[in-house]
Amino acid sequence: DDGEFGGYRGTARDETSEVDARREEAAARALLLDAIESLDDGFALFDADDRLVLYNRAYHEMNEAAVPGALRIGDTFEQLLDKWAKGGVFEADGLALQELVQERLNQHQTLPSTSIHRLLDGNWIQVSERRTSDGGCVLLRHPVTELKQTEEALRDSEERMRRLIDIAPEAIIVTDQDLKIQIFNTGAERAFGYLADEVMGKQIEMLIPGRFQKMHSGYVQGFAESDVVKRPMSERTDIYGQRKNGEEFPAEAAISKLETPDGLVFTVMLRDISARV
Repeated sequence: DDGEFGGYRGTARDETSEVDARREEAAARALLLDAIESLDDGFALFDADDRLVLYNRAYHEMNEAAVPGALRIGDTFEQLLDKWAKGGVFEADGLALQELVQERLNQHQTLPSTSIHRLLDGNWIQVSERRTSDGGCVLLRHPVTELKQTEEALRDSEERMRRLIDIAPEAIIVTDQDLKIQIFNTGAERAFGYLADEVMGKQIEMLIPGRFQKMHSGYVQGFAESDVVKRPMSERTDIYGQRKNGEEFPAEAAISKLETPDGLVFTVMLRDISARV
């Protein structure tokens, strides 16, 4: 009232902590994005409405190589899937392609899921999807072509081996460590009178006369526990097999063993010597 300046009145707030928090949040987000970009696997994030909101360089490159220009932020997974199908990504066409697309969509909508797909260019990918806490979806796309090629080469090798075993004139029988039959070639079918399907998974004792079964079990147990990996036919005499019709026949036999991750595998090679006796 006397005209003298009395100063300013008001309130003030220290925003330092809020600024620091925003900076930390931004730094954490930048670190997360950098980590996602550093992945060799394709990474994509879909929101709760199943729309694409984020993807990394690897995912972009995988899609550009398959269907250029197909990847667009805001597209739903179903829209992207339709573009991939029309762009010829999948190794199928017609009705088979429609079924494949529907199956892939079902996998995407039923999480968590992991699936492996062969693409039209011959490459293989593994897709893993998980649900986020807000109802979205995280997708990882991992190339597995080399693994599938190795698996196919192994299957081809096993098939060639089976064919070689099958054309052998001798009876060849392979069992697991519990002496359950795993392989029974055509030579064994001829010698014993059983079809392979009749003996698969059954105990090898069914091929041995009853009076020799106890001795045979002890022999195999001793062989399994020894350091010897194979025994030639000449080391044993008085060997007899028993055919499906109950007939016994004299034989020469050799046994070998192999240690595998699933346990011992025994291979028996047997020759019917009835004609010599």
